[in-house]
Amino acid sequence: DISRGDVLVNSDHLPQNSQLIEADVCWMDARPLDESITYLLQHNSKITKCKIREIVYKVDINTLEKEDAYDFKLNDIGRVIIKTADSLPFDFYTDNKANGAAILIDSRTNLTAAALMFRAVAD
Repeated sequence: DISRGDVLVNSDHLPQNSQLIEADVCWMDARPLDESITYLLQHNSKITKCKIREIVYKVDINTLEKEDAYDFKLNDIGRVIIKTADSLPFDFYTDNKANGAAILIDSRTNLTAAALMFRAVAD
């Protein structure tokens, strides 16, 4: 049985499959990231609920150094750990850009909140 959002793969090149994903994020919403709300993650044609589990760091755009962060505002770039409601088949962005990227949608407004690039399976 196959349905919308399922992924067909070559058995020699299986994607990662996890609910915990470490991703680079570019925040595009005027509203700051809110760890208490549920976002929608759209990966290709699949949409699943998710929460930001942890903000790992933010990148200082002037020095490109990683710094501790407690929030993301418009145009901030950094790394987060995301927990999805459903297990997600994905590739790392460096290996497959099409299957290694996604967007976060604010479930309250249906606006695109962020662009994501998958970097690792999180612990």
